[in-house]
Amino acid sequence: MSLLAISQDDFPSLKVYNDYKEEVEVMILYLTEGIDVAAIEEKIAKYQEENAEQININHAREAEELAAALASCKGQPH
Repeated sequence: MSLLAISQDDFPSLKVYNDYKEEVEVMILYLTEGIDVAAIEEKIAKYQEENAEQININHAREAEELAAALASCKGQPH
């Protein structure tokens, strides 16, 4: 869920990261199936509010990585 813009490096351990990924998978399933949609949307909004600074940092990092990848591709034949 790039909406949350979080990576494994943002977690203290692989277990915590895997638990997070599992929770995201369940939320996606529930949203797809129309289960507890309001509660999940509220949870996502709360997470985004509480982690806005880290999310912005991660978005900036992703933008820099994309810019670097594009720059390295310029001028190369396709």
